[in-house]
Amino acid sequence: MDWDKDWNGRPIYYDRQGKPMTVQQWADKFEDAHYRHVARDVIGPDEPLDPAPLITVMTFWLGLNHDWRSDEPLIFETLVTAVGCCQLRGQRVGIDADARRRLAQVEIPCCAP
Repeated sequence: MDWDKDWNGRPIYYDRQGKPMTVQQWADKFEDAHYRHVARDVIGPDEPLDPAPLITVMTFWLGLNHDWRSDEPLIFETLVTAVGCCQLRGQRVGIDADARRRLAQVEIPCCAP
């Protein structure tokens, strides 16, 4: 059995540029927190006492293809959280040119005052 490919012979593990890698290469990169972490943005109120939610958008490299149906591997994950809210939104994206545009469209949790 080839541990680097799925049952259809497609690679399972990918680097940040979308190039296939072995399970050992993936494990080595996955241990590196700087390699896994892609971006983190915090959107918050201008004033410390403002009741508006503190929203955090974080993107991580997972390197493991989460899409078994298409040819585009989904190897990144973006999470959107808001402090004081019970909602969490997440989205997995691939490495194509539209990935950043799609990440910008992740729904931000709605918090009731």
